[in-house]
Amino acid sequence: MTQPQPQEWSLTPPTPQPNRRGRGLLWSGVVLTVLAIVLFIAGIVGIGRGVGQIASGTTEPAVTPAVFTSELTAGRGYTLYESPPFGSTPTLGPDGFAVTGADGAPVALDGMGPATQTIEIGGATFVAVAQFEASISGTYIVEAPQPGTTVLLGPSLSQLTGLGLWGLAIGVAVLVGLVGIVLLVVGVVLRSRRPAPVPGAAY
Repeated sequence: MTQPQPQEWSLTPPTPQPNRRGRGLLWSGVVLTVLAIVLFIAGIVGIGRGVGQIASGTTEPAVTPAVFTSELTAGRGYTLYESPPFGSTPTLGPDGFAVTGADGAPVALDGMGPATQTIEIGGATFVAVAQFEASISGTYIVEAPQPGTTVLLGPSLSQLTGLGLWGLAIGVAVLVGLVGIVLLVVGVVLRSRRPAPVPGAAY
């Protein structure tokens, strides 16, 4: 008669399996959060620089005949605006101004074409009537000899558009940051859960 063989039980505990769940979400969340921070800072810096340049290139309204100066930045476009009496159209154009550059040379002025560009200052509407680009940085002198109207020097439409783009970058940064934070939270939750137990011990 066959004798039953004694059974030997292994007391070695099962090797715990590493919890790899959520690792991809964690890394994605980190990358998106860092990207959002960089984009947000870039947007703030861009708006700050743009506002500073626009403010430095914008003069107070002046009643003509007038002569005024402004510190302008090389390579940037600037616009001359006129605030005509209520209900009337602008009377000035490029030939209604004389602009002298920082080097003492006259600056060529261009018309605005069919597009209408306006800005609101102090409750008055100013219409763009001429434009030019600063060739060098420095003090520019603007003369408007024709009497009977109000003028000022201000930013071109391209500078205002640039501010809008930096503002859009900040909005995108906020959205990307929210997505990154959500991924981080989900990844942390998945990583904190215990892995499924390994089936019974070997014997």
